[in-house]
Amino acid sequence: LRPDGFGDITLKYIPSDPGQKMLRISIDSLDSEEVTGNNERTIAVKALNGRLSVLLVTEQPDYELGFLRRYLTQADKFDVRLISLGPRPGNLGGAFPSTQAELNRYDLIVLHDIAPSRLGTKQSLIASYLSDHGGAVWWLMGPHFVQGLERWVVNVLPFYPDKSRVFDYVESHGEPVEANLFHPAVRLADERSAIRALWSSLPPFRTLVRCDVVDPSGVVLATTGEGQSGRFPVIGFRRHGRGKLLATAAGPFWPWGFYNLGLGEDGGSYARFVDGVTNWLTVQDDFDPLRIVPQKSVFSRGESIVFDALALDQ
Repeated sequence: LRPDGFGDITLKYIPSDPGQKMLRISIDSLDSEEVTGNNERTIAVKALNGRLSVLLVTEQPDYELGFLRRYLTQADKFDVRLISLGPRPGNLGGAFPSTQAELNRYDLIVLHDIAPSRLGTKQSLIASYLSDHGGAVWWLMGPHFVQGLERWVVNVLPFYPDKSRVFDYVESHGEPVEANLFHPAVRLADERSAIRALWSSLPPFRTLVRCDVVDPSGVVLATTGEGQSGRFPVIGFRRHGRGKLLATAAGPFWPWGFYNLGLGEDGGSYARFVDGVTNWLTVQDDFDPLRIVPQKSVFSRGESIVFDALALDQ
């Protein structure tokens, strides 16, 4: 152990065959240990035969997309294809998959500030990719997203705007929701206090899509800080059968990498965020064929408990 009482240990695990695995890691309790509830952790992993196939779809490339594409490519576990659907795509021009079989080839689809109007004819493909195929979608909202906003996105997003002028250039710090501090998308450190402190010290977001409606089945992971206009969700997800869609309504995230580099460290915060999002999306961690999700975390005495239940035919 280091003088601060912490230590690092590396465990090596070599799966015998590809597929989804549940790993349980535990340590023995000490005689003087006051809290033993954190001595065990279960982790869902996905052993692959090869790289994960990722489709990046953008309206117009920018620094955010460039950083994300570079990171995924250098991670050496993704095969990345990038297409631009905007008016001047250059050599990035391409078409969104037009058949279900073609779309289902991808383990992860990243929609970077794409106008929903460009995907309107593909909405049934996207819905089936999520619900029937158990696919993974990461939707990064931006100015193009609100310009082409269509009502069909209400059926897939965890939160969405209910007004026309909803995009702002405004500085805000993200704050993780206390109940979801250990979700992989917001867990940038190992302890609760460290997670909160790191989020408050990261470079602020500079853009925000004001999503004032949260779907009943949506889960908010992080919000803006308390401001004059109230809090708005910035990271959240929504399940569709075995599939998952994670949405981010603020940005950019790429300065997070420079923050750590400026402190003489590696780009840990950005790397941990992207790894957390992509790993959680692409690992189907619902091994229990029956999942029950209450519609809220706390119910009052005498109140009816309302929950959603999903039975998976495995």
